[in-house]
Amino acid sequence: MSVISDSEQVGDKTSSYECSIGDQVYVGKHSDRIGVVAFIGTTQFAPGEWIGVRLNAPNGKNDGTVDGIRYFDCEPQYGLFTRRNLLRPIAELAMQQSTRSPGLAPNTPGAVSAAGQRRSSDNVDSPTIPQGLRLGDRVQVSGGRLGVIRYIGPTDFASGEWVGVELDEASGKNDGSVSGRRYFSCKPNHGLFSAPAKVTPLNGKSSSRLLRSSAGRIGSRESLLSASSNFSSVSRPHLRPLTTQQRKPNAAPGTRSYGGASVQALENLVREKEAHIEQLLQEFEMERAEMAKITVEREQVETEVVSQRSLISQLTAQIDQLQMTVNQMAEENNKLKLRVHEEAKKTEELQFRLEEENIDKATLEAQKADTDERIFELEEALAAAKETNERMEEELQRFRSSLPADAPREGSASQPVVGPAGDTVTGSSEVETDARVQEAIARANALEEKLQALQKQMDPEAFQLVESKDAEIKNLQKTILALQGDLLRTEKTLLKRASGDGPLSEVLEAEAVLTSALQNQHKALSDEEEKRRADEINVLVEKLSATEAELQSANARVADLQNQLSSAVLPASAETTTLPTGFESAHAPSQSLKSVAPDQLVEELQLRLAKEEKASSAESEAWTNRLLQMAEELRKLKGLQVEPDEATATALSQMSIKLLEAEAELSQKDAQLRTLLKSRTVDSPGSPPGK
Repeated sequence: MSVISDSEQVGDKTSSYECSIGDQVYVGKHSDRIGVVAFIGTTQFAPGEWIGVRLNAPNGKNDGTVDGIRYFDCEPQYGLFTRRNLLRPIAELAMQQSTRSPGLAPNTPGAVSAAGQRRSSDNVDSPTIPQGLRLGDRVQVSGGRLGVIRYIGPTDFASGEWVGVELDEASGKNDGSVSGRRYFSCKPNHGLFSAPAKVTPLNGKSSSRLLRSSAGRIGSRESLLSASSNFSSVSRPHLRPLTTQQRKPNAAPGTRSYGGASVQALENLVREKEAHIEQLLQEFEMERAEMAKITVEREQVETEVVSQRSLISQLTAQIDQLQMTVNQMAEENNKLKLRVHEEAKKTEELQFRLEEENIDKATLEAQKADTDERIFELEEALAAAKETNERMEEELQRFRSSLPADAPREGSASQPVVGPAGDTVTGSSEVETDARVQEAIARANALEEKLQALQKQMDPEAFQLVESKDAEIKNLQKTILALQGDLLRTEKTLLKRASGDGPLSEVLEAEAVLTSALQNQHKALSDEEEKRRADEINVLVEKLSATEAELQSANARVADLQNQLSSAVLPASAETTTLPTGFESAHAPSQSLKSVAPDQLVEELQLRLAKEEKASSAESEAWTNRLLQMAEELRKLKGLQVEPDEATATALSQMSIKLLEAEAELSQKDAQLRTLLKSRTVDSPGSPPGK
């Protein structure tokens, strides 16, 4: 049987081992990797079934995690994944060593060759750092960089053994720390981690173990297969002579034992090497898969870096735009703050004006209340006058109704005597008529007295208001004069100070301050006085309008009296004209009496109308003069050299026009009344005596 078949049998034998989690096993054909099975199953990094072993020494490759997926837990460099056929139980390896050790003596050449082969296999399989490299040695790293060894051992960033070198120049990649862990200390960019195969001592001695180790760790599949073929080619020449010597019957027993021992040793060595080669191939496949995955990840990272850079540029542009927007918003904010400040000032001004308007409103409401009260009193007086007028109308109606009835009674009772000259003799009816006329005259006088009393009641209030306003104006004028005197005294004081040691600028500034204060005070007083004058003018205008209304009502009452008088005279004249001719001489005295009594009433009424017209014209003229005087005083108080304003002038002109129209209307009514009375006197039946 050949060595390959024997190795296949051995491989089949080892592959039949059924392990379970928790079993202690050897990994590979050497006894330096001993551990406990921690994982059995499929993985994502390679197809097929894999066994995860937790080793007793830090000669593994991971911590139970591959590609970010954890399969079991252990310390870094204590985990290893392998196939089932590379595992052997500890009891089987101990039995093979016990059966193999008695076959060879320690002093035989076969034993020596087997020991040498084991040492050579150990040298090939050992993953440790070569003995020629020590801490502190000066070495040359690939690329011609020189430095000193500062660290030898495993690392966290990659599996296996690494050599940390402190370079002479700043051509490295770190300062002795990688991923937050420090392995040695040096200057920045003076530290470098390299594989042992890429490190060469400066004395030029590179041991064969280093070369073999580097060939065993990083060799390709073809180099490993060539090495196994070399071992097979070396072992086959020894097998053929040995088999030919075994077939010869004359061969010595010592020679046969020597050949059998060497063949067995070579077969064991070949099997171990094949197992090791298979393990290396598996590890190479794993590392190649890892490298492919790392390459893909690197490409992804580079793509992500490019995208991140473009994103960074976009974000930078956005940041610039946002900064510009922030600046614009800051400017707008400042503008809005200024506007808010201005609006706050306007709000304060409006609030102040609102308070002033509220004060004015309260004042006007108080004045309105007083005016309403006065209007109510005048309405009551007007109602009383109307009642009196109604009573007078009733008396006049009674007087009118009594005139036709008294005529025949007077004719029958008085028995008048008619002389040749037509003289009449009056009786008791004349006395009654005189009494009624006197009563009407007394009532008219009473009404006139009431009207005058009302006028007197209104006039004192208006004059009192005017006098109070005049007093206020005089007080304000006195205040202005006092302030002017203070100003003159202050100017004199400032001139004295200016002529002395004080600086002229301070004097001028103080003068300007005082002048502005005086102007403000004068303006405030002028505004207040103007407002008061305007209010007073409004009150006077209202009272003048009320007076005009009362005057019109009085004129209406006079017109009513005239109508009543004319209506009283017409029936009497008509009745006297309808009497029989025989009674004319008898009723002549009564007709003359009737004609005389209305004339007296008319004269009385004319006198009253003349008085009222005169009083009304005088009162209207007084009001007009008073308004003009107040406007002139207001203009003087304000210090203006122009005429009163357009509104005041218009109001005064309108009031004057109204007064003139009222006077013209009174005159027209007076003329009509006089014409009517004259016509009545001429057309009276008793006037022509010979008729």
